[in-house]
Amino acid sequence: MKSSNRVGVGVVGCGGIAHRHLAILSELDFISTSYVCDLSLAVAQFAQQSYGFDHATKELESVLASPEVDVVHVLTPAHTHLEIVSACLNAEKHVVCEKPLAPDLATARKLYSLATSRSRALLECQHYLMNTPVRRIDNMVSEGRIGELKEIDLTLSLELADSRFLDPNLSSSGVSLPGGVLQDFLPHLSYLALHFFGEDEVIRVDGNRFSVERQGGGESEVIGLDALVASRGKRGRLRVSPDVKPDMFRLSVHGEKGFLETDLFNPYMRFEGAPNLGKRTALGRLLVGAEFVQSSVRLFLQKVARVDPYEGMRPMLERFYNSLDEGYGFAPERKMSLKTADLIDQINALPCHHY
Repeated sequence: MKSSNRVGVGVVGCGGIAHRHLAILSELDFISTSYVCDLSLAVAQFAQQSYGFDHATKELESVLASPEVDVVHVLTPAHTHLEIVSACLNAEKHVVCEKPLAPDLATARKLYSLATSRSRALLECQHYLMNTPVRRIDNMVSEGRIGELKEIDLTLSLELADSRFLDPNLSSSGVSLPGGVLQDFLPHLSYLALHFFGEDEVIRVDGNRFSVERQGGGESEVIGLDALVASRGKRGRLRVSPDVKPDMFRLSVHGEKGFLETDLFNPYMRFEGAPNLGKRTALGRLLVGAEFVQSSVRLFLQKVARVDPYEGMRPMLERFYNSLDEGYGFAPERKMSLKTADLIDQINALPCHHY
């Protein structure tokens, strides 16, 4: 944001993800006034005091009525997004909304159409695109290190089968989504896959969703995924494993000459390519091993510096606020958000099985 411009910000919803937004916003020197809003006034007041915000309230109307508020961060459970985002846009506020923006493509289109009619910016958070490992892979692919990109493989392993995400008494985002708790995680896998697909349009989605037994018996809702996504030039595999360890979010991209791999939860960079394809030479194995050692050192230093998988959120938000000066031109972000919603709709239509 240009130093000559000041921005008033409201944050609606003070759950876990809100603290990431609040911490970043509290460090931005162009924030002029700030509101924190939650259904629990005590929770809002705690967040206000923790991050040095100006006002705390439990009334969304108070935030929207303030002429000082220019941007609202909607960080509430996903089933509330349509109502709250619509209210913000109708009050002529720019909106940053946590994923998933909407339960389906049709609803996402309505929200973006409303944003256009109100001449306001609407951004769905897709922060992994700004994480260092993803940008590093982008650069290496652009440099031709692995040749023409052919396959993208994304695997998310989280212990979902016996977690708070399935508790209907808690405000988990996935409880009221069409795809259940699984849909709360699908945006990350989908937009990352689409990012590496580039301009190639998805023409086919195959595979299945699945449920697993919870501890103590009983069948859970659908919480696993094994899907194949194809364009005319690339293939992608998206997997969610709900009952295996360790937790990981692994991304690998494969090309004609080699492949790159990282874990977005515990970053490292593995590159294997010509001339050491197939049976690895001793030197090739040594180089890969050296990279793992270096990655371990970097990871340790990042942990000390409190760098975590949300590190892409700050550059994402800084880019958003800087772009407000330029006429809030978010056509690429809007296109990616709608393509993500479309892919999620297709994944939610896959058959379900029980394992």
